[in-house]
Amino acid sequence: MKAFEIKRPSSSKTQIYLFGIKILSLKIKKLTPYLALKSAPKFCASYSVFDGEELLEASIKSIRSQVDHINVVYQTTSWFGKPAAPTLLKVLKEIQEKGLIDELIFFEPDLKKNPQTNEREKRNIGLKAAVKAGGNYFMTIDCDEFYHAHELKKAKETILKKGITHAYCSQIFYKDKPTSMQVFSFACYAQIFCRVDRFSLLGDNEYAVCLADPTRMVLERENSKHFVFNNIFTHHMVRVRRDLQKKYQNSSMGLNEMPKFDAKEDMTVEVENYFNIKFDEPFN
Repeated sequence: MKAFEIKRPSSSKTQIYLFGIKILSLKIKKLTPYLALKSAPKFCASYSVFDGEELLEASIKSIRSQVDHINVVYQTTSWFGKPAAPTLLKVLKEIQEKGLIDELIFFEPDLKKNPQTNEREKRNIGLKAAVKAGGNYFMTIDCDEFYHAHELKKAKETILKKGITHAYCSQIFYKDKPTSMQVFSFACYAQIFCRVDRFSLLGDNEYAVCLADPTRMVLERENSKHFVFNNIFTHHMVRVRRDLQKKYQNSSMGLNEMPKFDAKEDMTVEVENYFNIKFDEPFN
């Protein structure tokens, strides 16, 4: 079922729908049209990696059956000049040898640039690599994000059937361990598979119909169609890490310490270990 939808029947007007009812019509500037598909659609994903690699294999396994190509863009220096774990590349190559990663790409951040600029450039490298590999639909993802494969399968079917170019879904957050699902979640969405070609770029899309990470949204094109799924979710292990302090200190948000959470945000329910995340060492 759809919540929000944007239809662009021409290059000069955008129509915005809420639960199937048109609520607004806007004139927009002329945008580049999408290139026609010349073959069967190919779905790709790109991981941005610096830390959290202990979750990466399980995350990839959660989506591998629904994507045709996966690249990992990794860095060994954080946005602030801090080193990654010395075993990072070894872990990535081991996962690649299992057939879970199709391409490894090294990224060196420019410490003269702000973290958000570096992050956007890094994710665009993953996008360009996906397009070069023949990708027509693309998702940028992090190590701590997971999906149920059957939900992604349904999303892909709907995307192709309805001609959706920008797809979003809600996030479910987890605290401390992969079985502690938070009862309370922020109204922040994840952008999943989006239509791409060689002209596509990631950035802060002013036409987005919901709140999402501004470094991860595919920018607008002519005849774009936005769609928010309300029955598909990103399972975000937002506070599940071997070293949670390292995550926050090296985030592009530039946090020096872990944020404080109020009692409501700390409320959890115990669920199954849906994604078979290993507990060989204690988390946090």
